[in-house]
Amino acid sequence: MRFIYFLTLLILFVSCKKDPIQYVLLGNISDLNSGSSINQVLVKISQKEVNVNVLNPNFISIGETYTDINGDYSFIFDREKILELKFELKSDNYYSTSKTINSSELSTENENVFDFKIESRAWIKIRLINDFTEQGEQLNFYKHNVREDCNDCCAAGYTIVTHETPDTTFICPVVGDLNFDYSYGEVQAGTSVTDSIYCTKNDTTNLVIIY
Repeated sequence: MRFIYFLTLLILFVSCKKDPIQYVLLGNISDLNSGSSINQVLVKISQKEVNVNVLNPNFISIGETYTDINGDYSFIFDREKILELKFELKSDNYYSTSKTINSSELSTENENVFDFKIESRAWIKIRLINDFTEQGEQLNFYKHNVREDCNDCCAAGYTIVTHETPDTTFICPVVGDLNFDYSYGEVQAGTSVTDSIYCTKNDTTNLVIIY
């Protein structure tokens, strides 16, 4: 009789135990310029938690996943009291990026779809050659759209070359599958040129200017 009593209690306990409430995240990651889906992008997900009505100011990792051959990802996690959710996207051939989502944008009743577009890596190798130097010459080369948020970035704006440096070469990260816009002019001669060159993604494009 005692066995039946405890068995009944166990059944009641199990039947009353609820499954955890969960968030379901889905989405697709594609190339910003070509629109093509990107395979094997690392998607790292973290959350800013509220514990006993106290906000933890740091993002706490809750896991990671990768996109499949179609650029799709999915992730499921148990609901907590959170303020924000952060996505960090990383791929060898693309610039890393992050996106923060407010908890008010999340639903436990429906799938949460967050698509992202990221920019491919490329480089521009610029060589400036002065084929007839004169005292006091100065070339002002202006870079319109280089990347400025990466470890190996070069500063946007002017690169100034004097007559003392007749052959100058430097490399700047840019966005792939876009035109790199540039302008240059020699101060004493009063010249001014504006042009652009197409940069193929995941490759280095060479630009040689002789002045």
